[in-house]
Amino acid sequence: ATLFCVALAGMGFGLLPGAVRGQDARIPIEAQINDQPVHLAFDTGCQYSILFRQSAERLGLKVTKSSAGTALAAGEVRIDWAEECLLTLGGTSQTARFAVLELPAYLPRTIDGFIGWAAVSNQIVRIDLAENVCGNTTVLPPGLERWAKWKLVPHSRVLAFECPAGKETVRIGVDTGADTGVMLSPQRWAQWRAARPDQPTTLEAVFQA
Repeated sequence: ATLFCVALAGMGFGLLPGAVRGQDARIPIEAQINDQPVHLAFDTGCQYSILFRQSAERLGLKVTKSSAGTALAAGEVRIDWAEECLLTLGGTSQTARFAVLELPAYLPRTIDGFIGWAAVSNQIVRIDLAENVCGNTTVLPPGLERWAKWKLVPHSRVLAFECPAGKETVRIGVDTGADTGVMLSPQRWAQWRAARPDQPTTLEAVFQA
């Protein structure tokens, strides 16, 4: 089913028109920061809510730069932080802080940043791609008794579930900001490949100057 529903508590936000999305697979959200309109994308795999630097400057937010002497682990990038602001999603407001990053060259300039999972993890979130709807619901869809019910991983900054798999419990992450389909850990990928030696492989490579 294309309906994804996380039942947790209650808040709304609106989906931008399809024309804004174009061929971008991200889920755009209309929001306001300090009563100024912003175009954000809902990314459940993002550990922090993010504003791109140009957008933070347009909004007049004070940005605190990170220490240049801080050591970074492999794959990490240095991030700055905007001052606390008022984030309004669908008429419901809350205080929030955004990480501030430079806009990567491969991202379209149609969005100002991302709303991460942590910002809405105590809300009811409903995503229905068939109907082009993303928002809240106070009435759960009919037929839920037939749905798979998985426990949310507690205190996770990304959307992840715990689900039974035979005698063990596995964690499944849902990343609405990725277009790469199902991703497995290295160990499970090796197990999957060993069980399917004749399965064809697709290699995806990315180059950025």
